[in-house]
Amino acid sequence: MPRNHAYLRNFKVKFNEYDEEKAAEISRQMNIEPYLHQITVPLLVQHTEQDMVCGIAGAKAIYSMASSKDKEYYEIPGVMHCGDDYDDTVASYAADWLADRMMR
Repeated sequence: MPRNHAYLRNFKVKFNEYDEEKAAEISRQMNIEPYLHQITVPLLVQHTEQDMVCGIAGAKAIYSMASSKDKEYYEIPGVMHCGDDYDDTVASYAADWLADRMMR
């Protein structure tokens, strides 16, 4: 999946690689798909409708490939990666989801 230019700009800073081609290559090598089946703990995948970094297909792949018996996919409106444009919604939903599991 091609990476959004804004994502690549942030990626370069986080990984201290300022050459755009080298940063893009590092980004392409990052793939957790072979390990998703190893996720067996309760899992909440929160995702925005128009996330330009992961995309809906990527978020749903994480959800469907995880082996967790207790898992939930929660989609919210917005375009920012990690739901940054809906901080309160994302945080409160995750807190309620976690509290529910802790009270069981």
